[in-house]
Amino acid sequence: VCCFRHDGSRSEGQRGCRHTGTDRPTNSRDSLTTEFAILSRFHVPVVHLCESLKPLEQEITAMQDSITQLKQSHGIADPPAARGDDMLMMNVGGSEWHVSRKHLTEGDGVEGSLLATLFSGKFDNRLMKDDKQRVFVDMDTGAFAAIHQAILAARAVQQATR
Repeated sequence: VCCFRHDGSRSEGQRGCRHTGTDRPTNSRDSLTTEFAILSRFHVPVVHLCESLKPLEQEITAMQDSITQLKQSHGIADPPAARGDDMLMMNVGGSEWHVSRKHLTEGDGVEGSLLATLFSGKFDNRLMKDDKQRVFVDMDTGAFAAIHQAILAARAVQQATR
């Protein structure tokens, strides 16, 4: 189907069709009538479609508001206020540690890990702290030292191969 006739019925390649190269309407009023008929035919379905989307838009807005409230109530900053060059003061198994945040959050093998997520800065207000406000990590100091050394060694290899 190519065009509509002036009365709004469909025509294919008949006199007055703008798309097939046949005779064009000589009267601009006829052209406007045809365009009006086309627009009129699609107006109601488009309006109904838009109206049917309103409840979905309201539901999306309500969900976004709910997510924002949950993030605020659980102390999750978005985006994290922390920077990669921050120094984290930690109490790991009773030993005091000062670790660069980027060593726990950036680099191959670390990014995307639970460790990186915990120390990304989004959960800083939720992490347990000791009496000196150091992040408390309840694990063996030797195990944490091994993890930290592996991260630093991988980082050194990455930098050397660049």
